[in-house]
Amino acid sequence: MSERGSFTTQYIYSWEDYQTIRNVLDQGDKYLCVSPPITWDGHVMPIVCGKVGEMSMNSEWMTVSNALYRVKTKSEIKVVVMCDAGSIILIKKKPNGEIDSVVLGEQDADS
Repeated sequence: MSERGSFTTQYIYSWEDYQTIRNVLDQGDKYLCVSPPITWDGHVMPIVCGKVGEMSMNSEWMTVSNALYRVKTKSEIKVVVMCDAGSIILIKKKPNGEIDSVVLGEQDADS
């Protein structure tokens, strides 16, 4: 069985960083794809969210982390990945492309 998690970024203040992150995460396949841009009052909100899949439990965060690795941005970008099996992981992508990840917690996958 494949795992189906989801992810969302923080509000990204730099439009250039938003476009970069959106393009990197929009792989348009069954493992990593983004939702259409979120709008409010006719304006695009610079938040990227979508679906991430993997073949093993709680590994969806690695797909997102690998996509962001070595991508250069002007500022740190934070992404929360909610794994299908319950793990919640915060990924901090530094401007130089390095990645830190932190386990935020576990949730009951049935809730």
